[in-house]
Amino acid sequence: MAVWTAYVLLLGAVLLVIPNVLLSIFQIEETDEVWIRIIGLLLIGYGAYYWTAVQAEFIAMRLAKLAGINVAPVKMVKAVRWIHMKAALLSLLSKPVLVPPVFPCLPRR
Repeated sequence: MAVWTAYVLLLGAVLLVIPNVLLSIFQIEETDEVWIRIIGLLLIGYGAYYWTAVQAEFIAMRLAKLAGINVAPVKMVKAVRWIHMKAALLSLLSKPVLVPPVFPCLPRR
């Protein structure tokens, strides 16, 4: 579960910061639409929520085991070294991001 969470968080960060790189890997034409960045932001939110759920489930299973209830054994493993991931994200965020100056859904004055 921690691997899935790291994957979702990384995918969300890529879609938020550099979506055209990911689109070019799948041979999809580049876009300057804002919606793909919104999807990235939603994925980051989902990943953070999922990580919290994984930790809560881990704690619940450990408490159930300590209470003598027969549950599956669980252990928490690190999928990504968070220090390196934070450093990589900070280096990505320090680069300028091209954001379209005018949103296509808003009327022009």
